[in-house]
Amino acid sequence: ILDFYDPEDRQRGYIHGETRQGESVTFPIMTVSIAVVSNQRRTLQSPVQVGEIAAGCGSRALVVTGSESLERSGNWEMVVRSLAGAPLTFDRFTVKGEPSPDLVDGAVLEFRKHRPDVVVAVGGGSTIDCAKAIAAMLPLREPVTPYLEGVGDRNHPGKTLPLIAAPTTSGTGSEATKNAVLSRIGAEGFKKSLRHDNFTPACALLDPA
Repeated sequence: ILDFYDPEDRQRGYIHGETRQGESVTFPIMTVSIAVVSNQRRTLQSPVQVGEIAAGCGSRALVVTGSESLERSGNWEMVVRSLAGAPLTFDRFTVKGEPSPDLVDGAVLEFRKHRPDVVVAVGGGSTIDCAKAIAAMLPLREPVTPYLEGVGDRNHPGKTLPLIAAPTTSGTGSEATKNAVLSRIGAEGFKKSLRHDNFTPACALLDPA
C-alpha cells in the first residue's frame, strides 16, 4: 500500500494539503489507506463482478439500493446483468433518504421468509448503512431499536449475513466501517448506531473509474 504514496510523504508519515480557504491540513497515511487495509477480504474490483461474488455466498441474495439515481445512471442495468449471469436468485429493496429503525424492521419482516444467504448494497452511505443493519437483524428476526447505542439496552451477538458493498459515492465510507447509522425523526428523534466488529462488509467493490 505504501508504494502508492510519495516518498517524502512516506518518510513524514502524513500527507500535506490545503483547504479551499487556504488553511494547511495534514492527513496521516493510515487514515487515507483504511478503506483498503482494514479488511483483508476487501478488494478493488469492478461492480460488474457483484453477481459472481454474491453467488459465492449462497443461492439467494437481497439487493439493497437507492430509489432513483441508480436507474438514472444506468448502473442498475449493469448490476442486474451481473446478478442474472450468476447462479442465484435475488430480491430488491429500495431505500429513500436516511434509513430508520422502522425501515429496517419492515425489510427484515418482508424478506426473512425468503431466507437470503447474502445481502448486497449498491448505493451511497445511507443505502449501505441500511443494508448493514438488515444483514445484522435478519438472523435475529427482532426489532433493531433495542440494539442501538444510546437507545436500547441489548448487545448484538454479532451474527450477521455476509454483506457485499458497492458504493456509488465517496462520502461516508460506510463500506469500510463496522456501524450502521439509523435515524428517527420527531420529538423523540435520534441518530444512533448499530455496531459490532462483524458488521464491516465482507467485501467492498470499488471502481476507481
